Amino acid sequence: MQVEQAQVKNQEQTKQAYSTPELTVHGNVESMTQQEVPGNSAPIVRSDRNIKEAFAKIDPKIILERVAAMPITSWNYKDQPRTVRHIGPMAQDFAAAFGVGEDNRHINMVDASGVALAAIQGLHALVNQQAEQIAELRAQVEALRADAVVA
Repeated sequence: MQVEQAQVKNQEQTKQAYSTPELTVHGNVESMTQQEVPGNSAPIVRSDRNIKEAFAKIDPKIILERVAAMPITSWNYKDQPRTVRHIGPMAQDFAAAFGVGEDNRHINMVDASGVALAAIQGLHALVNQQAEQIAELRAQVEALRADAVVA
Protein backbone atom coordinates (compact mmCIF):
# COMPACT_ATOMS: atom_id res chain seq x y z
CA MET A 1 0.00 0.00 0.00
CA GLN A 2 2.83 2.42 0.82
CA VAL A 3 4.49 1.64 -2.51
CA GLU A 4 1.26 2.49 -4.40
CA GLN A 5 0.91 5.77 -2.46
CA ALA A 6 4.52 6.65 -3.24
CA GLN A 7 3.94 5.92 -6.95
CA VAL A 8 0.82 8.12 -7.02
CA LYS A 9 2.67 10.92 -5.22
CA ASN A 10 5.58 10.62 -7.68
CA GLN A 11 3.15 10.77 -10.64
CA GLU A 12 1.51 13.90 -9.21
CA GLN A 13 4.90 15.57 -8.74
CA THR A 14 5.91 14.64 -12.28
CA LYS A 15 2.67 16.15 -13.65
CA GLN A 16 3.35 19.37 -11.74
CA ALA A 17 6.96 19.57 -12.94
CA TYR A 18 6.03 18.90 -16.56
CA SER A 19 2.69 20.61 -16.84
CA THR A 20 1.44 21.35 -20.32
CA PRO A 21 1.62 25.05 -21.18
CA GLU A 22 -1.72 26.76 -21.53
CA LEU A 23 -2.94 27.05 -25.10
CA THR A 24 -3.82 30.57 -26.16
CA VAL A 25 -6.04 30.90 -29.20
CA HIS A 26 -6.57 34.13 -31.10
CA GLY A 27 -9.85 33.81 -32.95
CA ASN A 28 -12.09 30.84 -33.48
CA VAL A 29 -10.39 27.44 -33.31
CA GLU A 30 -12.85 25.96 -35.78
CA SER A 31 -12.02 28.70 -38.25
CA MET A 32 -8.30 27.93 -37.94
CA THR A 33 -8.30 24.11 -37.90
CA GLN A 34 -10.17 21.07 -39.07
CA GLN A 35 -10.87 18.84 -36.10
CA GLU A 36 -12.59 15.97 -37.95
CA VAL A 37 -9.69 14.32 -39.76
CA PRO A 38 -9.64 10.53 -39.24
CA GLY A 39 -6.33 9.27 -37.89
CA ASN A 40 -4.92 12.75 -37.33
CA SER A 41 -3.46 13.61 -33.95
CA ALA A 42 -2.59 17.27 -34.51
CA PRO A 43 -4.52 20.34 -35.60
CA ILE A 44 -4.51 20.94 -39.32
CA VAL A 45 -4.31 24.54 -40.45
CA ARG A 46 -6.79 25.54 -43.13
CA SER A 47 -5.10 26.56 -46.35
CA ASP A 48 -7.71 26.23 -49.09
CA ARG A 49 -7.29 28.91 -51.75
CA ASN A 50 -11.06 29.47 -51.69
CA ILE A 51 -11.03 30.84 -48.12
CA LYS A 52 -8.23 33.33 -48.75
CA GLU A 53 -8.11 36.78 -50.30
CA ALA A 54 -5.84 39.80 -50.86
CA PHE A 55 -3.00 37.76 -52.37
CA ALA A 56 0.33 39.58 -52.66
CA LYS A 57 3.59 38.39 -54.23
CA ILE A 58 6.63 37.91 -52.03
CA ASP A 59 10.31 37.80 -52.96
CA PRO A 60 11.77 34.49 -51.72
CA LYS A 61 15.33 35.89 -51.85
CA ILE A 62 14.36 38.74 -49.49
CA ILE A 63 12.62 36.24 -47.18
CA LEU A 64 15.80 34.13 -47.20
CA GLU A 65 17.91 37.17 -46.30
CA ARG A 66 15.58 38.04 -43.42
CA VAL A 67 15.57 34.46 -42.12
CA ALA A 68 19.39 34.42 -42.26
CA ALA A 69 19.57 37.69 -40.32
CA MET A 70 16.98 36.73 -37.69
CA PRO A 71 18.39 35.49 -34.37
CA ILE A 72 17.53 31.83 -33.79
CA THR A 73 18.37 30.62 -30.29
CA SER A 74 17.81 27.72 -27.94
CA TRP A 75 15.70 28.55 -24.88
CA ASN A 76 13.12 27.28 -22.40
CA TYR A 77 9.80 28.69 -21.29
CA LYS A 78 9.95 30.19 -17.80
CA ASP A 79 7.26 27.78 -16.58
CA GLN A 80 9.16 24.71 -17.80
CA PRO A 81 12.24 23.05 -16.33
CA ARG A 82 15.46 24.36 -17.86
CA THR A 83 16.12 20.89 -19.21
CA VAL A 84 13.17 21.26 -21.63
CA ARG A 85 14.75 23.08 -24.56
CA HIS A 86 13.25 24.64 -27.68
CA ILE A 87 14.80 26.24 -30.76
CA GLY A 88 13.37 29.19 -32.61
CA PRO A 89 13.09 32.92 -33.03
CA MET A 90 11.44 35.38 -30.68
CA ALA A 91 8.00 36.52 -31.82
CA GLN A 92 9.14 40.15 -31.72
CA ASP A 93 12.01 39.43 -34.14
CA PHE A 94 9.72 37.41 -36.42
CA ALA A 95 7.12 40.20 -36.53
CA ALA A 96 9.79 42.83 -37.22
CA ALA A 97 11.30 40.74 -40.04
CA PHE A 98 8.11 39.69 -41.81
CA GLY A 99 5.24 41.90 -40.61
CA VAL A 100 2.72 39.05 -40.51
CA GLY A 101 0.47 37.55 -37.88
CA GLU A 102 -1.87 38.79 -35.21
CA ASP A 103 0.68 40.58 -33.00
CA ASN A 104 4.37 40.65 -32.07
CA ARG A 105 4.04 38.25 -29.14
CA HIS A 106 2.97 35.13 -31.05
CA ILE A 107 4.08 33.30 -34.18
CA ASN A 108 1.26 31.78 -36.19
CA MET A 109 2.33 28.38 -37.51
CA VAL A 110 0.87 29.28 -40.92
CA ASP A 111 3.33 32.18 -41.08
CA ALA A 112 6.26 30.13 -39.77
CA SER A 113 5.61 27.46 -42.40
CA GLY A 114 5.16 30.04 -45.14
CA VAL A 115 8.38 31.82 -44.24
CA ALA A 116 10.28 28.51 -44.16
CA LEU A 117 8.92 27.45 -47.56
CA ALA A 118 9.61 30.86 -49.10
CA ALA A 119 13.18 30.78 -47.74
CA ILE A 120 13.65 27.32 -49.27
CA GLN A 121 12.48 28.71 -52.62
CA GLY A 122 14.93 31.59 -52.23
CA LEU A 123 17.74 29.17 -51.43
CA HIS A 124 16.79 26.99 -54.42
CA ALA A 125 16.96 30.02 -56.73
CA LEU A 126 20.34 30.99 -55.28
CA VAL A 127 21.74 27.47 -55.72
CA ASN A 128 20.53 27.39 -59.34
CA GLN A 129 22.06 30.81 -60.03
CA GLN A 130 25.38 29.71 -58.55
CA ALA A 131 25.29 26.45 -60.54
CA GLU A 132 24.89 28.46 -63.75
CA GLN A 133 27.80 30.72 -62.77
CA ILE A 134 29.97 27.70 -61.97
CA ALA A 135 29.15 26.15 -65.36
CA GLU A 136 30.07 29.41 -67.13
CA LEU A 137 33.33 29.70 -65.20
CA ARG A 138 34.23 26.06 -65.98
CA ALA A 139 33.60 26.70 -69.66
CA GLN A 140 35.88 29.77 -69.49
CA VAL A 141 38.61 27.77 -67.73
CA GLU A 142 38.38 25.01 -70.35
CA ALA A 143 38.60 27.59 -73.15
CA LEU A 144 41.67 29.16 -71.52
CA ARG A 145 43.31 25.75 -71.13
CA ALA A 146 42.61 24.93 -74.78
CA ASP A 147 44.14 28.27 -75.85
CA ALA A 148 47.19 27.66 -73.65
CA VAL A 149 47.82 24.22 -75.19
CA VAL A 150 47.60 25.64 -78.72
CA ALA A 151 49.96 28.52 -77.95
